[in-house]
Amino acid sequence: MHEHDLKKLFDPLKTAIPDQGFSEEVVQRLPKRKNLLPQIVLIVFILLGLILTIGIQGVTNIHEQIVGLSKSIGQMQAPSSIAIITYLGLFLWTVTTGYALTRAVEG
Repeated sequence: MHEHDLKKLFDPLKTAIPDQGFSEEVVQRLPKRKNLLPQIVLIVFILLGLILTIGIQGVTNIHEQIVGLSKSIGQMQAPSSIAIITYLGLFLWTVTTGYALTRAVEG
């Protein structure tokens, strides 16, 4: 059965139960989640990963890979796989850090 057929079958049987706004009132009274632990753990591991990466690779090597990537793109040549991986790693680190910080600030 397709979704359209299921809708056609169940729509006539659908009944609304009036609750005079009770459900909405209950939802509004629920406490807002304020658990920052997942965001804090994520930020700690992101920073740990960045520190380990810089410690293993060194800032100079990472900088050289990014410069090499931009030069090869500028000269319309295929960049090295290491340069691409370095760029993707930095990109993912930036996106993940931004997401974690945004979630931590929003609460």
